[in-house]
Amino acid sequence: MNTRPRYVCAFNRDRDFYQVPLALEEAGCLERLVTDLYVPDALANHSIVQRLRLGHRRAPGLPSRRVQGSPLALLRQMVGLKLARNEEERVRVFKRLDEGLSRQSLEIARRTGAGFFTYSGYALEAFSAPDSRDREKILFVFHPPATLCREILEADFDRHPEVGWSHRLHLREMAESDAGRVEAELRLADRVVCASSFTHRAIERVVPGKPVVVAPYGCSEVSVQPGSRKASRDGRPLVLFAGQGVQRKGLHHLLKAWKRRAEWGADLVVVAGKLDPGIRALAEALGASVRVSPPVSRAELNDLFARADILAMPSLIEGFGLVYLEAFAAGCLVLGTANTGLPDLSPNPDHVSLVPPGDIDALEAALARLVARSAAGAVDPAEVQAFARTRRWEDFRRAVCSFSPGA
Repeated sequence: MNTRPRYVCAFNRDRDFYQVPLALEEAGCLERLVTDLYVPDALANHSIVQRLRLGHRRAPGLPSRRVQGSPLALLRQMVGLKLARNEEERVRVFKRLDEGLSRQSLEIARRTGAGFFTYSGYALEAFSAPDSRDREKILFVFHPPATLCREILEADFDRHPEVGWSHRLHLREMAESDAGRVEAELRLADRVVCASSFTHRAIERVVPGKPVVVAPYGCSEVSVQPGSRKASRDGRPLVLFAGQGVQRKGLHHLLKAWKRRAEWGADLVVVAGKLDPGIRALAEALGASVRVSPPVSRAELNDLFARADILAMPSLIEGFGLVYLEAFAAGCLVLGTANTGLPDLSPNPDHVSLVPPGDIDALEAALARLVARSAAGAVDPAEVQAFARTRRWEDFRRAVCSFSPGA
């Protein structure tokens, strides 16, 4: 007889490559994953899945019989996003979707007697139901809660008012979703799992003393062959920023540090989706050494990682930052802050420069050191890649299940 606890997990899309429900399945504790779309086992290798580029919507080891997809949630999401006229309406589309997935997970828990091990934002209706009082409620928090984040963003905005567009956007997003849901979920949760010590610190501001496990993410693959590039353009290293061009990612700090020197002997490529107009203006004023690119395909991004020497993303707020592991896997040096998951990876100090968030002087100095090392050929990409191989998803999954007596 199986006496292990059973849990319902819920989230939209392919959060964290399905590693949390996969961890529960490996431990014999997954009752069901509730999500919008999951490719059935029978279609895993079908040509239509390849043509529609849906191969990422499943995970080896997580059978589709353990997943309850929601075609209605998928349809509402597609139609709602198509009709949304602005970012606020997009946020509301996802909020309604989150509520629906939470209610579906509650229905499954009622039917099966399972507890909850679900993602933040997708748990409030399930956790707050009267008959859930005695169910185990574990919350996976993937983004730092709003209280600490708001303080950090407000203080930064006072110093850098040109990021007003994305600052207001962040505050609206937190008002619409995070503050109204995640902090309430945290108060209802019995225990919490998150991916970084920074997120843990933000959780402590909301629910001091709540039991928390920090489970740093793992590295999916090492796909770039070392020696294929690095400082190959007449000795000019390539610095890469890859993320949203908004306040919380610290791109304005990076650009202001870059402005400090007339000549870096390096090039900066910024690949950004949303791009704050104020941040765009900072980039456009820097001349030929800075190139701004809209989002690119996965293959193009991999090629950029293959050619880059340094990933620079000095985030103010980061739940973890999988892009850092992608950079290590490509043999890149990394520049970041302590408000990310970088410190939890215990990286080799030769591979990482950590600067205080928002400290442009420290950012300039760290950039100069990394550029000089790269230009001098003092970096072995294979050594950086070897570190990436030590950060395994298996370790993340073990830590995720360390709360479960059945793991």
